Amino acid sequence: MLPSLEPTPLRTMIHDLEPGRTSALTLPIQGEKTLLDTICPLGYDRPGIGRSSLGKGDFVRAGIVYFSGTGNTWHVARRYVQAILERGKQAELLRLEEVMRKGDYASLEGYDLLGIGYPTHAWNAPRLVADFLKRLPRSKGQPVFLFVTAGSTVGGAFDWARGLLTARGYAVLHEARYYVGNDLGLAACTGRAVDGEIGKRFAWLDMDVRETVAEILAGTERHVYTSGALNFLSNLLWRFYLLGCGQVHRYFRVGDACDLCGLCAQACPTGNIQLAEDRIAFGRACTLCLRCLNLCPRRAIRLAWLTKGTERYLAPGYEEVVRELAVCAEGHGGFHGHPNELCSSKS
Repeated sequence: MLPSLEPTPLRTMIHDLEPGRTSALTLPIQGEKTLLDTICPLGYDRPGIGRSSLGKGDFVRAGIVYFSGTGNTWHVARRYVQAILERGKQAELLRLEEVMRKGDYASLEGYDLLGIGYPTHAWNAPRLVADFLKRLPRSKGQPVFLFVTAGSTVGGAFDWARGLLTARGYAVLHEARYYVGNDLGLAACTGRAVDGEIGKRFAWLDMDVRETVAEILAGTERHVYTSGALNFLSNLLWRFYLLGCGQVHRYFRVGDACDLCGLCAQACPTGNIQLAEDRIAFGRACTLCLRCLNLCPRRAIRLAWLTKGTERYLAPGYEEVVRELAVCAEGHGGFHGHPNELCSSKS
């Protein structure tokens, strides 16, 4: 079961411990252990607060670029758009993989404010998001805010992205974290009253997004700095993750239940999956979002022993959205600048 989100008693999440800030994102106190011990046993995040120029009222149009494997970040991104529209501003929702497929990075310069959201992978940005950030054109101070979804601590997910964007001339004004849950953990809980808990968790997230948007539009600048030890571990773990992305094709398995419908190949954000003769073939451009595994209508795809016997998880409403994706047509070489090297998958 997911932890209860009933509002008594409560301790505010780590990123909201600053004086004068009350957040809707909360978790129960667990005995004598502090939430810091529970969520971040290896270190903690040190928030920084300041003032940005957005409080002057010159912001009109925002573009919210998101990447989401199973729908959690998609849900948060939609709420950002909704909250901005409610405040009389313009906002558009943009799929990151669609921007990359079209190579339409220059169009992002037309927004007065750019939001970028993604899930944390190995305490940092997913491989695909890292590629996206590296391909952004240089800027002359375009305002940017970052938001991530995570199951626990976010490690150096902000430090790396902030450093890269700042070096390319962007002004990173705000950073926010949303604790949704680990996809594998959520999948393991599916079918055991998890839907009600997910609904409660998303309700808290929606409230927190509104608070965050109010801060951004009021000109409050907020950053999340990772402690030295945690940042070192984060970078080390991320390097292993990036290496693993190129090797994980060895561990995907496709069972006899597969009917070669091709949905996994159409929905893969990197074009890493193709139909090869009478089988599904995985390449080396995986970003480990697990969208294919969780979307498969026959539950035929699994990742070695990690997902054997577990249920599948997609955020409420996300399956319909993903089914509309036609990213990476057959034969597309992916977003990484090299052709996919296809590898057969055995049951």
